[in-house]
Parts: sequence; structure tokens; C-alpha cells
Amino acid sequence: MPDYQSLNDNPASILDYLKTNVIASGKLQNSKVKNTPEHIVFEHTEYPSGQVDGSAADVHYLKNSDETSPAKSVKAFICDYTKNDVESCILDHRKAKFCFTITMNGCTFGVGIPGEDGTLMVTHANTGGLTTEQRQQTFDTHETSNVALMEPALYRHMADKLTATTFGFWSGSEWKFYFQLYQPSGGVFKAIGTFPIPGQSFVH
Repeated sequence: MPDYQSLNDNPASILDYLKTNVIASGKLQNSKVKNTPEHIVFEHTEYPSGQVDGSAADVHYLKNSDETSPAKSVKAFICDYTKNDVESCILDHRKAKFCFTITMNGCTFGVGIPGEDGTLMVTHANTGGLTTEQRQQTFDTHETSNVALMEPALYRHMADKLTATTFGFWSGSEWKFYFQLYQPSGGVFKAIGTFPIPGQSFVH
């Protein structure tokens, strides 16, 4: 299991955790109250098995929880998902240091420009994987085209059925966003790698 206290104390340590573990967001639910953080646990599962860099790895599902202890959960914003629509979330590092979104296998994730106080908007757009439509949804919601985009061409181009767990964390001075890409195949979640979302702008 992850060291939740270490993750809460140093959110960037999730990148080290993903070097030997796979996290899937298939059990993550939309937030109970929009723009309000929830507590998340990494639920261990023995099926499917995982693989990182050719070595066996544990698979954990992100899951909403009533567990509030920083030793047993992380506090995170959830950018919700709605079929054929776009959802947004305003991130405030004073309330939570993590952000997750529902499983991405064709959607578009957008990262806005932070305000003076460090808050920013993220979005999760879905129109059946139609990139042009999802991009416009994203721009309309942010009210600008100056948005860092994670589009299907970025994470679905190498093989069929690639799936992304998209997340962000507060580094101490800025929000940073990444995705762990994996391929569910034959009962194994094979991690392709963990990558930053390109084009992020941290200048308000």
C-alpha cells in the first residue's frame, strides 16, 4: 500500500510511486459536491496484475473514501466526467494538494492558466473521442484557447485500448499535471509510462 502520509507531505512523491505501481481510476466516482475535495484511497487489487518496465507491479484502484486520516488517504479534487459533455473543476492548493479525474480513453483534459492566488481550472471533455468537438468544448469552458491540452492523439496513438489515469499535484509553488498510460490486455495492466501534460503554462 502507498505511504499516504508521505504522499500528503510531499505530493510529488507520487511520481516515484508510479515507477513500481499502476493506479487505475475505473472505480473513481464524480465528486459529491463540485469543486470540493474528497478523500481518496488506493485500493489494492490482485486482479488484474500489473507490469511496469517489464517487472511485476501492484495495481491499485483510486476510490472515494470516508477515511479522512492523512495516514490512510489523500485529499484530492475530482474533475468529474459526463458523457457527451464537459466538466470543470477549480483547484485550490489551500484545500487539497491532489487532483484526479475519471478514466480517460478518448476524452480531452484541459489545464488553464493559474490566477494570482494559484487557483486554476481543469476540464474533462467528452464527445465520443471527437477531438475537434472536445477541443472546442474545452476552449468554450475556459473562455480562452490558451489551455494546455491532453488529447486522444497524445495518449491513444501507440496501440488500441490505451487508457490514462490523469492526475495533478501541488508542488509547493505550482500545479503540475501528468498521466500514467497503461494497456489492459490479457488480465494484465501493462504500464507504458508516466508523462507530463505538455504545454502547461504556470505564468498567470
